[in-house]
Formats: sequence, structure tokens, C-alpha cells
Amino acid sequence: FDLKLINNHHEKHLKGKEAVILVTAGGIEKEFSKSGKYGFTIAELLSSLTATLKICGIKLKIIYTVYEADRLDKKEIINHKKTFAEILSQ
Repeated sequence: FDLKLINNHHEKHLKGKEAVILVTAGGIEKEFSKSGKYGFTIAELLSSLTATLKICGIKLKIIYTVYEADRLDKKEIINHKKTFAEILSQ
């Protein structure tokens, strides 16, 4: 996103749109916490992106996170794909 959209009064192009963020992480969920290995939640790590969405008037529907993504088997990948497809169809 370019803040020129806001400064030049073009924010109406994105205002009211919806966004979904899909995150894949190699680590386990508890590592993404204040007391975990990374010291931040996924939402906190994405705060600059979510702030930009808010500034542009874009509604964030969900942040969908797949943890241990590099260890998923085919069945788990298919299940996450189905869940994400359902989120997108709403």
C-alpha cells in the first residue's frame, strides 16, 4: 500500500473493501506469544500491515495462521485449503 492513496484523497478506491491475511509459520503457536521464542504474536508482527488496512478503510475479516506449515501432511494441507476457501467465500 502506498500512503499517496491517502494523501491524494484516493482512499475511496479501497474504502469498504475487505481483506483476509493468510500466514504460514514454521514454528508452533506458543512460540508466537509474549513469552514465546519470538516474543510477539502473529497479529503483533503484522501490526504495520493491519494499521495500513485500517488507514485505507479496509476491513480485516481475519488473520488465518497455519502453524508448523513446513511439517503438514497432505491431509492437513487439504483441510487448511478447505477452511481458507470457506473464509474467502463468506
